Formats: sequence, C-alpha cells, structure tokens
Amino acid sequence: MRSHWKITLPIFLVCIAALIGASFFLQKSPAPQAGDTSSTSSASPFLPAREESVALIFRTMNDFADALLSRDFDTFYATFSSAWKQQTTAQEVAAAMEQFTPFGREVKKSVNASDPYLNAPPVIGAHAVLTLQGFYRIEGTKMLFDLQYIREKDAWKLFGMDLRVK
Repeated sequence: MRSHWKITLPIFLVCIAALIGASFFLQKSPAPQAGDTSSTSSASPFLPAREESVALIFRTMNDFADALLSRDFDTFYATFSSAWKQQTTAQEVAAAMEQFTPFGREVKKSVNASDPYLNAPPVIGAHAVLTLQGFYRIEGTKMLFDLQYIREKDAWKLFGMDLRVK
C-alpha cells in the first residue's frame, strides 16, 4: 500500500500543477509588444458581432461613396488607420479609386438601400487584422469588397480595401 502512494502522489501533484498552469495560461492576455502597429489598444481585439460588422462596412462604404461623389478623398482618407496612412496618401487613394468615380451615385444608393451581403463570417487573422468580405448589388452587378481593419484606440480603423465589380 505504501508503494502505491509513492507513485500516485507525484502523479496527482503533477496533474494539479498542470491544471493550475493551464488555467493561468488561458486567463493571461498577451502584453502589447513595443513597435507593434497592429493595435494601439491595451485590450486585445475581439471578433465583432454581425451588427457591428455591418455598421463598419456601412460606414466605410458610405464614406467611400461620399468621396466618389465629391471627388475629394481627404475625408475618407482621415478614416484610415495610422498604419495605412504611413503607406499611402489621399491622392494615391483617389487615383486608385478613379475607376469607381462614375458609379458614386449608384454606390451611395446601394449602400443606403440595404445591408451588405457577407460572403464569409468576420475573421481576425494575422497581426489582429479583421477581414470583412461581401458585396453590394449595384444595378445588375455586384461590387465585391474585402475590407481590413485594425484596432486603434479601442476602435476599428480601415487598414486595407479591395473592391471589384463583377
């Protein structure tokens, strides 16, 4: 009987230590790293609910439509994350989006007429980048979007945008 306790007690103690260690590991949130531009918030990003995702898409696409209609991308550019602003200028964005300018009125009408169709659930990938994919119907076609966001100061900010008409 005594030899049974010599084997059982150490195994029991190792199991308890493993459970305590696993519990500590699961509750501990990673500390922000110096130089990490993916998030300036102290809280880790969370996956937004469908309503918040739709609101993000609406705000981005509505701002985009306003930029197309006014042919001024400065206000739209102001909504970008600081990381994306370091990679581009408002003039470069305007030049890249020039092909959509004739469709500004239709984009605005579609964005305000209905919620976007989501092709996939929201995903938070590498470097805490939130990706929202879907489309709006615009006069018999689809304007497909792939929008990327990162958290800055407890808010999602636009980090990338890919649009196609199909």
